[in-house]
Amino acid sequence: MVRKPKMKHRGYPFVLAVAALILSCSLLNTVGPTLNCSDPTSTATACANGIIATCSNGTATYRTCSDSSACSAAWQVPSAPRCSQNEAVTCPSATLACPVPGGSSLETQCAQVQTDPQNCGTCGNACPSGSACLLGACACAAGAELCSGACVDTASDERNCGKCGTTCTDYGTSCVSGKCACQHGQTDCSGSCTDTSTDTSNCGTCGNSCQPNQSCINGSCGCPAGQTYCVSTTGGTGCMDTSTDPGNCGTCGNLCNVGSSSCAAGQCVCPQGQTICHLSCGNICTSTPPCSESLCG
Repeated sequence: MVRKPKMKHRGYPFVLAVAALILSCSLLNTVGPTLNCSDPTSTATACANGIIATCSNGTATYRTCSDSSACSAAWQVPSAPRCSQNEAVTCPSATLACPVPGGSSLETQCAQVQTDPQNCGTCGNACPSGSACLLGACACAAGAELCSGACVDTASDERNCGKCGTTCTDYGTSCVSGKCACQHGQTDCSGSCTDTSTDTSNCGTCGNSCQPNQSCINGSCGCPAGQTYCVSTTGGTGCMDTSTDPGNCGTCGNLCNVGSSSCAAGQCVCPQGQTICHLSCGNICTSTPPCSESLCG
């Protein structure tokens, strides 16, 4: 009996090729990065052991760098890996390739310009202290407003009261609940804060001016203790001490003889050894008649 020669199976090369591919992919995924590319819109990327993996159309593609240490190099951009420092950085969508602050001209980072406070909206646009980057624009926290590059509370900021640029400091006022107002115990009189209990130009109420030499005491115009306010054509106008003032001696307008008499205890008196004679101080007469036309006897 003659045996027929065995025929080689034509499918063996195909099986071997598939096995080699599976083995190759298995080894690649073992040493390289692993990505979940189940989302067909994902553009995620990763780098490990010199192998760069990128999601594209729901499938992971791999690129092997000649330098196996490229993934851990200092110049490497984790969000957009590359094989060499001179290779252009290709950042994922919604990010921009921005210079690293303080780095060399070749150092780059992929910035989330929609949320990055150092690169808000565009590279290098840093938000002021106390603010955040929202949808590519600098914004202050709730209750604050961005004024002249700084976040301020317009409810209490005296230079930005109620809105940016409204200042209260020029009028001596403070900012209360977003409105310029005088401090406790003061009143706004014609744009200036004053204490109407002591202000002689606004005594008790705005515009009420005290007379010359008067003081404003507890909101009322008056003279200091021991003085009387006098209006006199002979003794002057103002607060006077009627116990000693020779122009208002004892009462307003009572004028003692100028140059000869003085006022003591509200009475016009002459110097010692003299007496008032015809409204003038003179020597005391001892003869009879005592005094005639400023002469004794």
